[in-house]
Amino acid sequence: MKYQKFLHVVKAEITQILGDNADIILHKVSKNNGVYLDSITIMFPKEQVAPSVYMEQFYEEYKQGKQITQIVKEVILEGTKRENNIDFEPDFLSDFQQMKDRIAYKFIHYEKNIKLLNEVPHLKILDLAVVFFCVLRDEKIEFATIDICNYHMWLWNTNKEELYELAIKNTPLLLPTIFQNMETVMDELWQLEKESLGRIVEENKLETNIFEQIKQELSGADEFMQMYVITNRERTFGAISILYEHILEEISSYFQSDIYILPSSIHECIIVPYSEEYTKEELELMVKEINETQVAKEEVLSDQVYIYSRRNKTIH
Repeated sequence: MKYQKFLHVVKAEITQILGDNADIILHKVSKNNGVYLDSITIMFPKEQVAPSVYMEQFYEEYKQGKQITQIVKEVILEGTKRENNIDFEPDFLSDFQQMKDRIAYKFIHYEKNIKLLNEVPHLKILDLAVVFFCVLRDEKIEFATIDICNYHMWLWNTNKEELYELAIKNTPLLLPTIFQNMETVMDELWQLEKESLGRIVEENKLETNIFEQIKQELSGADEFMQMYVITNRERTFGAISILYEHILEEISSYFQSDIYILPSSIHECIIVPYSEEYTKEELELMVKEINETQVAKEEVLSDQVYIYSRRNKTIH
């Protein structure tokens, strides 16, 4: 079954099961870097929001032999989850006083998102754009976000400079930094792989991931032990952590050297102490290859490698 037919068959099956109890919407969701993902949304009456269930992975499972009936069940289960949805009053987003302490920022690539940047407040830093979102979290909502667009800026009678100042203050509080040795990160990812598969997975059977690729590129002597990951506790939009006040200053002081910053995705950066064993250009070739082969297109941040100067306290 071709992909487009698959989408319509799944939608038709869900519609038949749920009947008039919900609207089943097949649509494309705009993601980072100009990526659009096919999605099914199950919207019940009087609801304002509902999760988008992305269909590409389900199609891959179908091609591997999973039955349509099972896929339909899983899409319905995922599409009717409401624990992470946002149950807010209609005027909630329009009240700047309620929202101002929730405003945070993240990095996206500038040139790859020109169309999006026409619609959202942003600032350009290096080859990246800083854009803004609201963090929603309470006893009902574990973690959810809403992107801030030009309409919100107009609604709140504010500007991007004020949003930036608020984000500088709020983001480290809302999304605190995690700075870990690569070995620790690899161990955690290893455990997550095992848990997600529901069995013990032998090392030589796991797919190579971005961190292991970098490990291989910088292998030799003890270079792997000199690689660190900087992100946040949610491990979401964590690359922006390099802008947190004093964080790079403290890291470079610890290493007593300048540091390389490798943007492994929008969610994290890799920190490598400066060494004459490899050049910035070599690291950029490695990052480019990994972005092309190991990172989802919508999560790629940049092919460039940045250097933090300990003396000047600047990134270039």
